[in-house]
Amino acid sequence: RYTGAKMANGEYIMFIDSDDYLKPGCVKSLLGASKDYPQADVIIGQFYSVREQKPSYDYLSSPVLYDNKEEIHRNFLRVILDCFPWNRLLRRKLIVDNQLYFQEGTIFEDVIWSYHLFDKVNAVLLIPDITYVYENNPTSAMNSIKEKSTATVRSFVFFCNEMLDQPYKGMFVDHHLYVFNILMKAIDTRMHACVTPEVSLSLNLVRNRIFRETLLSGRIFLAMFFLTAFPPFNNILRFSWFRSHFDRLGSVIRSLTLRK
Repeated sequence: RYTGAKMANGEYIMFIDSDDYLKPGCVKSLLGASKDYPQADVIIGQFYSVREQKPSYDYLSSPVLYDNKEEIHRNFLRVILDCFPWNRLLRRKLIVDNQLYFQEGTIFEDVIWSYHLFDKVNAVLLIPDITYVYENNPTSAMNSIKEKSTATVRSFVFFCNEMLDQPYKGMFVDHHLYVFNILMKAIDTRMHACVTPEVSLSLNLVRNRIFRETLLSGRIFLAMFFLTAFPPFNNILRFSWFRSHFDRLGSVIRSLTLRK
């Protein structure tokens, strides 16, 4: 991706993963949308998940344009805008001018790349056309967490610290819930596979940091939810029910905290 982005000279850049494939007419649909909405820096089509057997934005029936920075930030933090780099046209000038290249030496580098991308864009367009098929190959690096547990946790810790160092302004609750979600993935990885003591310590430090920041902000209810990252409460991660409903629980906590 890095080499391709550096050498590209067209108006747009588009990535595709080796496991997946484009739907017929994909580029035509995305380019057509870019002409109808020339202000959009990123144009995203729907993708069809083979595992889930449904499109990503199955509620979408017409194009939706987000051209407000706060709205773009919020939609990314609430995972309405996903962190995948593929299945979208990206304005090349935006990538080059902001040096939006992938962090070498990290796993799941899409997360931090997308975080910085959506901080720089001025407009994002979603279109209802299914333009991409996501295969979810079980042998890919994305599914080899146990073999790469230390590298995975190290990457997640790096992402958490960078996001906390460079937060989206004015949305503390959404921002910290997003970072906490990544933190809990790292803790879950550590619970199911061995990691080095150094990486384990760095994970504890970022866990302490997000809890301390939340407590100092006066958001007590949110801080209590973040206690689930500490022993013995973190044992709740062993229950599949909690893991499968984590996003929903986060939404409930968000609504209760913002309501207060």
